[in-house]
This record gives sequence, structure tokens and C-alpha cells, in this order.
Amino acid sequence: MGIAGLAPGADFGEFVDYTGTGAITHLNDETGELWPRLGATGRSTFLFVNDDGTILARTEYGDMDEKRLTEEVERLKSS
Repeated sequence: MGIAGLAPGADFGEFVDYTGTGAITHLNDETGELWPRLGATGRSTFLFVNDDGTILARTEYGDMDEKRLTEEVERLKSS
């Protein structure tokens, strides 16, 4: 799931189009209330959440490419 923070509607749609992420669910946190509740401190924060809503990991290192995603998932699976 993608959560845009403080993004006007047009910017949000452009981001989804640009990144090709239209196949996943996106929320627009226009008021900026949701990000802090999830512990996200900036753009390109990735949260890995299990089925009961527990945050297993948080990354804040920018774009998530396939290699980084695979490494993080493998790390979580082995812990």
C-alpha cells in the first residue's frame, strides 16, 4: 500500500502514473495525520507490516528497488 503525505490530488496521481504503481492500493494523507501514527518520518519510508498490524521493519533510505526489497524480505523471513 502506498500512502502519499501532504500531496495535492494532482501530484498524487502523477506520482502513481510515474512510478507505475497503480496496481497497488494508495491512500492520500492530505492532512498529514496518518504518517506520524505509522512512525514514518519522511518520504520514501517503507514499512513492513504483518497480518495483525505489527510493524516488523521500517526503512528510510530512499527508493526501493527490487534488490533492496528482496534483501529486506529475506532478512525478515530469517528472523
